[in-house]
Amino acid sequence: MNINQTQNIESIIYTIRGLQVMLDSDLARMYQTETKYINRSVSRNLNRFPADFAFQLNDNEWESLRCQFGTLNEKTSRGKHRKYLPWVFTEHGVTMLSAVLNTDVAVEVSIHIIKAFVSMRKFMLNNASVFQRLNQVELNQLKSNERIDKIFRALEKNKIHPQPRNFLRRTDI
Repeated sequence: MNINQTQNIESIIYTIRGLQVMLDSDLARMYQTETKYINRSVSRNLNRFPADFAFQLNDNEWESLRCQFGTLNEKTSRGKHRKYLPWVFTEHGVTMLSAVLNTDVAVEVSIHIIKAFVSMRKFMLNNASVFQRLNQVELNQLKSNERIDKIFRALEKNKIHPQPRNFLRRTDI
């Protein structure tokens, strides 16, 4: 698997409910099948897909995700409306899905997808301290903004009267 394939797969892995997941429609495209066949396979094998393997998005999650990317193809109007809310699959769900679909393409693509999940996990682990520092900087910035807002509110309410400073002029020296 080359780097471009991994990056392409990583670009369609989303974080929802704190889990890294892939959409049923993206998987269908990669598996060279239709989304309805994937969803039918899941519904026929629900015991293989516990909530930490796959789950169906709720309306808010789907709308939020749709806003992140344009699902509507203006020329064909495809993607404008879905009859059912999409399913999303975690790394383990992708593995189970390839077993359920049981095609050569599904198995091969799933291997690439799993490698992309592993690559992302390694990246997150290797950069955990950087992310933690960024979170701390962001928290400090929020606290600073709150303090500045308090000062401005106090000034607006005339609770604080800035005292004019007496600066010496060069001619006074």
